[in-house]
Amino acid sequence: GVGLREFTFQFKMIAKSQYEARVINQIVKHFRQQLYPETYDISVLGGASIGFKFPNMFDIDFKYKGRHNRNIPKIHLCYLRNVSTSINPTGGAFRRDGQPNEVDLTLSFVEHKTLNKNDIINGY
Repeated sequence: GVGLREFTFQFKMIAKSQYEARVINQIVKHFRQQLYPETYDISVLGGASIGFKFPNMFDIDFKYKGRHNRNIPKIHLCYLRNVSTSINPTGGAFRRDGQPNEVDLTLSFVEHKTLNKNDIINGY
């Protein structure tokens, strides 16, 4: 069979202020929330969960000068498979409010469908 393509993106985020540290925290929290599915809850059963809703898919596009970069193959819609963070990887100091100075964020995605020959012809 044909395997699903997987992609990993790494970001180093260094806060220059308390505001930027809070924004970095919000970015990490956003991706962590997108990683997990919501549940189907039934109020008749006292709020019991009966299943999961698939999490949102991501439309990843590489841009160059504001337009799609044709030098990089396109990516089909993807599910976020893994989120990992490394807190203060180059030092142990924290900001005055307890926020880390530096966060490395790694995001792993998997396409929702496999490729075929026509996908390659069409730029995937």
